[in-house]
Amino acid sequence: MEKLAQVHQVSLVFDLEGAACFGELAFMEHYKEVLVELGQVELKMECQSMSSSSSSSEGLGLAAVPGAGRSRVGSSGRSTLQAIGSAAAAGVAFYSISDIADRLLSTPAHPLPSLEEGYWMSCSPSDSSSLLNTLLEELSPAAMAAFDLACCHCQLWKTSRQLLDTAERRLTSSLETRGMKPER
Repeated sequence: MEKLAQVHQVSLVFDLEGAACFGELAFMEHYKEVLVELGQVELKMECQSMSSSSSSSEGLGLAAVPGAGRSRVGSSGRSTLQAIGSAAAAGVAFYSISDIADRLLSTPAHPLPSLEEGYWMSCSPSDSSSLLNTLLEELSPAAMAAFDLACCHCQLWKTSRQLLDTAERRLTSSLETRGMKPER
């Protein structure tokens, strides 16, 4: 992180904010922040998983509280509440992970050309029959960034799976936008 700060200072001294390389720097700074957020979400998911598994093993029977006219929630009631809580936590985690991927891919202050659709095609040789062009036509930089997060930086299977789903949705959307039919 210190080296990125130094590079950032150098780019400001030499007035490089408008250069394409500054977009790359902004992406790397953003990427580091996203990795920290991803780690925090995974830690919360892991803690949630551990707390729900430990409390589900504490089966309480239905017990009347003498003289109060109340009863404690039994194990089936507790299980239902835990299931609802777990589902809510899973939903929040899913949206958190989707938000993390979205934040990585949106750098409005410093657009990153290499993450934009069509950038790599515009940089490739004009030989339309080349294998490289065929590959680049099906490339979605945003999907690849989400794929990279899923494969290289996730500690939990759930998180990785959600990011892979995000990558697949982005790729499908990208292909459909360009009039191509995604393979299934």
